[in-house]
Amino acid sequence: MKNDIELKQAVLDNNQPINNLNISNLQPINEYTARTTKNLEGFRYIDLFAGIGGFHLAMSSFGAECVFASEWDSSAAKVYEDNFGLKPHGDITKIDESEIPYHDILCAGFPCQAFSISGKQKGFEDTRGTLFFDIARITKYHKPKILFLENVKTLLNTIMEIH
Repeated sequence: MKNDIELKQAVLDNNQPINNLNISNLQPINEYTARTTKNLEGFRYIDLFAGIGGFHLAMSSFGAECVFASEWDSSAAKVYEDNFGLKPHGDITKIDESEIPYHDILCAGFPCQAFSISGKQKGFEDTRGTLFFDIARITKYHKPKILFLENVKTLLNTIMEIH
């Protein structure tokens, strides 16, 4: 799979501290499996940095249930609620991870400008880049089976540099 929209499946080593994420087991989702099974029924997911619902649309089309969404932009949150009947919570940095329901899959389309080759590539030195640590905080607490993060080429390189 070599395209810009590629989704990655990521699993964290649950015994590692938040600053020592295990990224050695990142694997691309098998395109054939994703196209033919179309069955995520029984899976619960959360939608962080939800925007107007791109992840929601995709995950729901496979039968997964959204149990929590977060979006700080009020206009985008309104569109999300109108489209899906679920009102997103606000700023994820102000939401305690214990208030987020159990989920099997964490989806996050967090701001990518800090990592994008089109941007300044300041990574974690850019405030938007530090939102990744909210994903890590929630992952450490809930230990979801799967992470779907927006595909940004330099994100993995940035994470590997802090190891």
